[in-house]
Amino acid sequence: PFTGGLEERGDGGGQGSSSNSGCGGGGGVFMDEERDEDLSPDPHTSMVFHVVPKSSKSRWNHIEDLDSFFTRVYQYHQNHGLLCMMLQQVFELAQFIFIMVFTSFLVACVDYDILFRNKFPSDFHYNQTDKITLPDAIRTHAQCMEHFSWQLVVTIIAASVFWLMRFGHACYTFFQFWEIKQFF
Repeated sequence: PFTGGLEERGDGGGQGSSSNSGCGGGGGVFMDEERDEDLSPDPHTSMVFHVVPKSSKSRWNHIEDLDSFFTRVYQYHQNHGLLCMMLQQVFELAQFIFIMVFTSFLVACVDYDILFRNKFPSDFHYNQTDKITLPDAIRTHAQCMEHFSWQLVVTIIAASVFWLMRFGHACYTFFQFWEIKQFF
Protein backbone atom coordinates (compact mmCIF):
# COMPACT_ATOMS: atom_id res chain seq x y z
CA PRO A 1 0.00 0.00 0.00
CA PHE A 2 1.03 3.61 -0.62
CA THR A 3 2.05 5.48 2.52
CA GLY A 4 2.96 8.88 1.01
CA GLY A 5 6.58 7.94 0.28
CA LEU A 6 7.53 7.56 3.96
CA GLU A 7 7.91 3.77 4.15
CA GLU A 8 11.33 2.35 4.83
CA ARG A 9 13.13 0.28 2.30
CA GLY A 10 15.15 -2.59 3.58
CA ASP A 11 17.23 -3.13 0.48
CA GLY A 12 18.70 0.37 0.10
CA GLY A 13 15.83 1.84 -1.92
CA GLY A 14 16.08 -0.35 -5.01
CA GLN A 15 13.20 -0.86 -7.40
CA GLY A 16 12.69 -4.47 -6.44
CA SER A 17 11.71 -3.68 -2.88
CA SER A 18 9.32 -6.08 -1.22
CA SER A 19 7.24 -3.27 0.29
CA ASN A 20 6.38 -1.94 -3.16
CA SER A 21 6.01 -5.24 -4.97
CA GLY A 22 2.24 -5.34 -4.70
CA CYS A 23 1.74 -1.76 -5.89
CA GLY A 24 2.31 -2.42 -9.56
CA GLY A 25 4.92 -0.74 -11.79
CA GLY A 26 8.25 -0.60 -9.88
CA GLY A 27 9.04 1.12 -6.66
CA GLY A 28 9.92 4.80 -6.56
CA VAL A 29 8.60 5.68 -10.02
CA PHE A 30 5.04 4.78 -9.01
CA MET A 31 5.29 6.84 -5.81
CA ASP A 32 6.56 9.94 -7.67
CA GLU A 33 3.67 9.70 -10.16
CA GLU A 34 1.17 9.32 -7.31
CA ARG A 35 2.67 12.30 -5.48
CA ASP A 36 2.45 14.43 -8.67
CA GLU A 37 -1.19 13.50 -9.05
CA ASP A 38 -1.85 14.48 -5.43
CA LEU A 39 -0.36 17.97 -5.95
CA SER A 40 -2.12 18.71 -9.23
CA PRO A 41 -5.46 20.55 -9.03
CA ASP A 42 -8.55 18.42 -9.04
CA PRO A 43 -10.30 18.83 -12.42
CA HIS A 44 -13.69 18.15 -10.82
CA THR A 45 -13.61 21.13 -8.45
CA SER A 46 -14.80 24.46 -9.82
CA MET A 47 -12.31 27.36 -9.97
CA VAL A 48 -13.38 30.95 -10.52
CA PHE A 49 -11.25 33.10 -12.77
CA HIS A 50 -12.04 36.79 -13.19
CA VAL A 51 -11.30 37.94 -16.71
CA VAL A 52 -11.20 41.68 -17.31
CA PRO A 53 -12.55 42.69 -20.70
CA LYS A 54 -10.11 44.59 -22.88
CA SER A 55 -12.40 47.61 -23.14
CA SER A 56 -12.14 48.41 -19.42
CA LYS A 57 -8.36 47.86 -19.39
CA SER A 58 -7.90 50.87 -21.68
CA ARG A 59 -9.27 53.10 -18.91
CA TRP A 60 -5.95 52.81 -17.03
CA ASN A 61 -3.54 52.65 -19.96
CA HIS A 62 -3.18 56.45 -20.19
CA ILE A 63 -1.91 56.64 -16.58
CA GLU A 64 1.81 55.98 -16.51
CA ASP A 65 2.38 56.15 -12.75
CA LEU A 66 -0.52 54.67 -10.81
CA ASP A 67 1.19 55.28 -7.45
CA SER A 68 1.34 59.04 -7.90
CA PHE A 69 -2.15 59.05 -9.43
CA PHE A 70 -3.69 57.37 -6.40
CA THR A 71 -1.62 59.58 -4.10
CA ARG A 72 -3.22 62.59 -5.81
CA VAL A 73 -6.64 60.94 -5.46
CA TYR A 74 -5.99 60.64 -1.71
CA GLN A 75 -4.83 64.28 -1.48
CA TYR A 76 -7.88 65.40 -3.46
CA HIS A 77 -10.16 63.59 -1.04
CA GLN A 78 -8.37 64.75 2.12
CA ASN A 79 -8.25 68.40 0.98
CA HIS A 80 -11.99 68.44 0.19
CA GLY A 81 -11.91 68.81 -3.57
CA LEU A 82 -10.58 71.04 -6.30
CA LEU A 83 -12.17 74.32 -5.18
CA CYS A 84 -10.73 74.15 -1.66
CA MET A 85 -7.30 73.16 -2.94
CA MET A 86 -7.15 75.96 -5.52
CA LEU A 87 -8.42 78.57 -3.05
CA GLN A 88 -5.67 77.50 -0.69
CA GLN A 89 -3.07 77.94 -3.45
CA VAL A 90 -4.45 81.38 -4.43
CA PHE A 91 -4.50 82.60 -0.82
CA GLU A 92 -0.95 81.35 -0.26
CA LEU A 93 0.23 83.28 -3.33
CA ALA A 94 -1.62 86.42 -2.19
CA GLN A 95 -0.19 86.03 1.32
CA PHE A 96 3.33 85.85 -0.09
CA ILE A 97 2.78 89.05 -2.10
CA PHE A 98 1.39 90.82 0.97
CA ILE A 99 4.35 89.77 3.11
CA MET A 100 6.87 90.97 0.51
CA VAL A 101 5.13 94.33 -0.05
CA PHE A 102 4.62 94.96 3.66
CA THR A 103 8.21 94.01 4.51
CA SER A 104 9.51 96.30 1.76
CA PHE A 105 7.32 99.10 3.10
CA LEU A 106 8.60 98.60 6.65
CA VAL A 107 12.22 98.56 5.51
CA ALA A 108 12.15 101.53 3.11
CA CYS A 109 9.26 103.76 4.10
CA VAL A 110 9.34 103.92 7.90
CA ASP A 111 11.77 106.28 9.58
CA TYR A 112 12.67 104.36 12.72
CA ASP A 113 14.72 107.21 14.18
CA ILE A 114 11.56 109.30 14.38
CA LEU A 115 9.46 106.37 15.55
CA PHE A 116 11.80 105.66 18.47
CA ARG A 117 12.37 109.39 19.26
CA ASN A 118 16.03 109.45 18.27
CA LYS A 119 15.17 112.51 16.18
CA PHE A 120 12.02 114.57 15.74
CA PRO A 121 10.07 115.49 12.62
CA SER A 122 10.71 118.94 11.22
CA ASP A 123 7.24 120.30 12.06
CA PHE A 124 7.23 118.77 15.54
CA HIS A 125 7.37 121.02 18.60
CA TYR A 126 9.07 119.19 21.42
CA ASN A 127 6.94 118.83 24.49
CA GLN A 128 6.97 116.00 27.02
CA THR A 129 3.24 115.35 26.53
CA ASP A 130 3.25 115.35 22.72
CA LYS A 131 3.21 111.96 21.14
CA ILE A 132 4.80 110.85 17.91
CA THR A 133 2.25 109.03 15.76
CA LEU A 134 2.80 106.55 12.98
CA PRO A 135 2.03 109.06 10.19
CA ASP A 136 4.89 111.18 11.57
CA ALA A 137 7.32 108.27 11.03
CA ILE A 138 6.19 107.33 7.51
CA ARG A 139 8.28 108.78 4.69
CA THR A 140 6.85 110.32 1.56
CA HIS A 141 6.91 108.39 -1.73
CA ALA A 142 10.01 110.22 -2.94
CA GLN A 143 11.82 109.54 0.33
CA CYS A 144 10.81 105.84 0.12
CA MET A 145 12.35 105.55 -3.33
CA GLU A 146 15.57 107.10 -2.04
CA HIS A 147 15.81 104.51 0.73
CA PHE A 148 15.49 101.50 -1.57
CA SER A 149 18.91 99.87 -1.29
CA TRP A 150 20.39 97.45 -3.78
CA GLN A 151 20.04 94.65 -1.20
CA LEU A 152 16.30 95.29 -0.97
CA VAL A 153 15.96 95.32 -4.76
CA VAL A 154 17.86 92.02 -5.07
CA THR A 155 15.68 90.51 -2.33
CA ILE A 156 12.50 91.65 -4.11
CA ILE A 157 13.72 90.19 -7.42
CA ALA A 158 14.61 86.86 -5.78
CA ALA A 159 11.22 86.77 -4.04
CA SER A 160 9.49 87.56 -7.34
CA VAL A 161 11.28 84.67 -9.05
CA PHE A 162 10.30 82.38 -6.19
CA TRP A 163 6.67 83.61 -6.43
CA LEU A 164 6.62 82.92 -10.19
CA MET A 165 7.88 79.39 -9.56
CA ARG A 166 5.13 78.86 -6.97
CA PHE A 167 2.57 80.28 -9.42
CA GLY A 168 3.76 77.84 -12.10
CA HIS A 169 3.54 74.98 -9.61
CA ALA A 170 0.00 76.06 -8.68
CA CYS A 171 -1.02 76.00 -12.36
CA TYR A 172 0.56 72.57 -12.81
CA THR A 173 -1.22 71.34 -9.68
CA PHE A 174 -4.51 72.69 -11.00
CA PHE A 175 -4.25 70.60 -14.16
CA GLN A 176 -3.21 67.50 -12.21
CA PHE A 177 -6.15 67.78 -9.85
CA TRP A 178 -8.52 68.66 -12.69
CA GLU A 179 -7.75 65.17 -13.98
CA ILE A 180 -8.58 63.77 -10.54
CA LYS A 181 -11.85 65.72 -10.53
CA GLN A 182 -12.72 64.17 -13.90
CA PHE A 183 -11.85 60.76 -12.44
CA PHE A 184 -14.31 61.28 -9.57
